[in-house]
Amino acid sequence: MKKKHIIFTSIILIITGAIIAGFYYDYSTKPIRDKYREYILNEIEREQRENDCETKK
Repeated sequence: MKKKHIIFTSIILIITGAIIAGFYYDYSTKPIRDKYREYILNEIEREQRENDCETKK
């Protein structure tokens, strides 16, 4: 009985730790992802402007 209790508790602790680690990782990388997304959007805008200029010529 005691062994099952220990295994059950350890599984719950591992799952809880994984969830907390996932949220921590998500929030710690969020600023980096936002900057990267902004950079990509700027690149796409610039390419569209260049394409518009080429089609107008």
